[in-house]
This record gives sequence, C-alpha cells and structure tokens, in this order.
Amino acid sequence: MGLDAPPWRICWLKRKSGSCNPRALRLQFNLALVKVPSGCIECMVLHELLHLVDASHGERFIEALDTHMPDWRERRAQLNAQSLTDAQDYS
Repeated sequence: MGLDAPPWRICWLKRKSGSCNPRALRLQFNLALVKVPSGCIECMVLHELLHLVDASHGERFIEALDTHMPDWRERRAQLNAQSLTDAQDYS
C-alpha cells in the first residue's frame, strides 16, 4: 500500500476490535483479537491502516479493501461472529 507503519499498541478495548487516529498516526488493537483466526486479524489491521488514507468508510475506503483483500467481507463476518468483549477469558 506504500504506507509506513505508524506506532501501534495492543490494549483492552471494551467495544471495538481496533481503532485508528489518522491525525496522530496511531493505531490500537484489542488484545482479545488473540481469540480470532489470523485472517480476521489481517483484515482488522488492513482496515485500520486504510483509515490513514481515508478516515471514513466511504466508497474509496471500500474500493481499497476490495483491492487489497477481496475476501474482506467474509473475514469481517467471521470476526463479527466472535465475542471480543469478555476480558475474563484471559484472567
């Protein structure tokens, strides 16, 4: 994609799988992603990286997902089927 990897961190996120702050060039990912298949994690990383190019979920964003990961919809559905909100699984 021609992007330099920005700083990122892994932490507990109560309601999200990940997030991107395009202004600060910072990514964060939910520690609970360790529970999901690696393909879902790849999809999440691509999703957040693309927010550095397009902060919205608009047409340009979707086109970029289609270009870089044609099966992203299936991966997203698999990710959305997982419960990532229960931190007790790791205590």
